[in-house]
Amino acid sequence: MKQEKKEVVHLINDIAIGGGAQKMLHNITKYADLTKFDVSVISLLPMPGYKEEMEKHGIKVILMNIKKHPLRTMNQITNYLKDKDTLFCWMYASNFIGYLCGKKARIRKINMGIRQSNIGKDVFKISTRLLNRIGAKISYSKYITNVIYNGEKAKAVHEELGYDKNKSKVIINGCETDKFKYNPKAKKEMLKKNKNLRDDTTWIISATRYNKIKDIPNFVNSIGKVKKQIDSIQVFMCGNGFTRDNKELLELIDKNNLKIDKDIFLMGLVNNLPDMFSACDLYVLHSAGEAFPNTLLEAMSCEIECISTDAGDAAKILPNQNHIVPIGNTEKLSVKIIEVLKTNKKERHPEYREVIEQKFSISNVVKKYEIYY
Repeated sequence: MKQEKKEVVHLINDIAIGGGAQKMLHNITKYADLTKFDVSVISLLPMPGYKEEMEKHGIKVILMNIKKHPLRTMNQITNYLKDKDTLFCWMYASNFIGYLCGKKARIRKINMGIRQSNIGKDVFKISTRLLNRIGAKISYSKYITNVIYNGEKAKAVHEELGYDKNKSKVIINGCETDKFKYNPKAKKEMLKKNKNLRDDTTWIISATRYNKIKDIPNFVNSIGKVKKQIDSIQVFMCGNGFTRDNKELLELIDKNNLKIDKDIFLMGLVNNLPDMFSACDLYVLHSAGEAFPNTLLEAMSCEIECISTDAGDAAKILPNQNHIVPIGNTEKLSVKIIEVLKTNKKERHPEYREVIEQKFSISNVVKKYEIYY
């Protein structure tokens, strides 16, 4: 007798390209075992982002607009969940909405998802912090099956806030190692395409999104300090918000006496991040808060040297503990960058990739998610 597939729904704030949670959800659904599970994704906001890519892999995607039609959206979600087996919620707002709709629909399993370790007022709005505290109370409900964190630090921080410790589970992020791998031709290709790039400089990359929690000033101010001592550097800022339209960013760059398209290149969203990591010599993660940083995994998989703030579980990922610096300390970050630039002769680090292959492959992570389906 053929076993019926379990019906699993992922609920997330949006599926815009550029966010870590969105990227991981995309990967989870991309590698899902669709012979066992019928997987669909509901986005609370109408941002298509990964929609087309997900649908190519057999995932049903539903875009909502909860800001414009809150009651209608919640009714639609509730009705959709009534015949489903499991609901996976991603991030605070989705946890709250998922709890309300899942409870009303009497869905069998509701898993809350938390992907943040810094919950301070300096990085989150009042509304987000309020949702987080409501989430702590909700976690004790009989309708909540598990609270799933993507890092040990995230788990510890939220348990201290009051989340139900008995429901805590940790599933770390995973990396697509077949996609993120070193391409030795990448730098030559970039040099051909852009005459402002110089082969005699050290290339530094930041890959994130323009958001307060990513502490962009920490990075740009550090580069300003580095530039005063080491002139032969060029910096790439990749991700959502890193364009010439960002006046706040342009002012920050100008304040540090750095020049666009000479010292710093604003790349915006890129679809060739593995090649960017392969072309560059140093990746810097400068966040004020992370849980389990995707880009650190991806950079290491491309064998690039890395420096990171002590955000989330970064110190558990990066083997070289000497390259972990305190959060928000521009002086120590700039000193560490200078130290690395002076000692590292643009060497690749295949040992970093070995760590990712052994501990953080996406296929193993997907299997762990499916345990809770």
